[in-house]
Amino acid sequence: MLAAIIPVARSTSSRMIGCPFCGRCAQDRQTAVLRSARARGRKGGRPFKMTAAKLRLAMAAMGQQETKIGELCKELSITRQTLYRHVSPKGELRPDGLKLLSHS
Repeated sequence: MLAAIIPVARSTSSRMIGCPFCGRCAQDRQTAVLRSARARGRKGGRPFKMTAAKLRLAMAAMGQQETKIGELCKELSITRQTLYRHVSPKGELRPDGLKLLSHS
């Protein structure tokens, strides 16, 4: 019975000391690192494929009847899904397109 209590006491004491490999300490460290990166102006994450310049080109091209969507997507290096997420078939901005232009 005494042997069953000892591992619990060890794990409790290591949490109190601040074990660098326990989950809670690692989470606290990661939160602190991300907070300091944001303070320095870093955001992290993958950059968006659609830029403001590409969006303006897509809007102009989508407004024309003779535009071939596949060729436009190849030229802009984006997928159809990305194109239609930002621009309607008539060349009008959609909510994601408005959001992209407001941030740039």
